[in-house]
Amino acid sequence: MRSLVIFVLCAGLCAVAGDEQKPVQQRVTERQAGLTKMKEHERAEQYAKLALELAELAGEQYDAGDLEAGNKTIAQVVDAAKKAHAAAAMKKKKIKEAEINLRRTENKLTAVMRALSAADQDPVKKAIAAVEKARAETLETMFK
Repeated sequence: MRSLVIFVLCAGLCAVAGDEQKPVQQRVTERQAGLTKMKEHERAEQYAKLALELAELAGEQYDAGDLEAGNKTIAQVVDAAKKAHAAAAMKKKKIKEAEINLRRTENKLTAVMRALSAADQDPVKKAIAAVEKARAETLETMFK
């Protein structure tokens, strides 16, 4: 019995670690595909996770020197954050998880912005403001 419990725990940890080892682009694609099949009450958290993964992808694109792709991905981050807030406000489920992931997205975008030159920071600054607004509104939704 004890070995079965240990095996189950190890298998669960390996599955979680396996997801984190996938390339960001693959995780984003899988999450976007899964959103269409997902129940509405689960979408707020998943859109917020998508925003976080897109922020990671944008950071990788900026690091690679692809400013145009990075800016397009930043626009997708803002869109996913707005959808996370809309889903949280509509269904009032998974609000706290969505808010936490939107805060993490803000932090990731701030790190991305700091790595960019001053001339390239404007789209990211605007995205940070938009994500912060969506996060604040999501937090307010929790207390209504």
